[in-house]
Amino acid sequence: MAETLPEITIFGNPKSAPSSAADWWATGFIDGYNAPDDPHELPALVLNSEMAACYFIGVLDGIKAVQAANAAVDSAIKNQPGIRPDIGGISLKEAEREYNERFERLFHEHQPHIELEEYRVTDPVLPTMGLVK
Repeated sequence: MAETLPEITIFGNPKSAPSSAADWWATGFIDGYNAPDDPHELPALVLNSEMAACYFIGVLDGIKAVQAANAAVDSAIKNQPGIRPDIGGISLKEAEREYNERFERLFHEHQPHIELEEYRVTDPVLPTMGLVK
């Protein structure tokens, strides 16, 4: 089975146990990326020290990758607005009261009603109806 993605081609069954050095590195990378602060133990399936080294190199690379990604996100949103401690100023109720006082004249001024004689509502003219036998 082969699945072609835009950057890489993956051969094999993704649900199978790691068997090569690249598989163990990828497993370690995933573990390191998903849990960078957790202690990582060697899985029981590792057959030799070369595969164990590949796993731990993958863990370290995954930790470095997640730290770099987090640093990039943090630097991108550092100066963005967000929820921060109160910086002072007037309360929301005070601001609403001032707003309503300043714009009360605009909000409560009614437009004059103009009714023209020709547009007044009159009783509708109904046709005469009768029953036919």
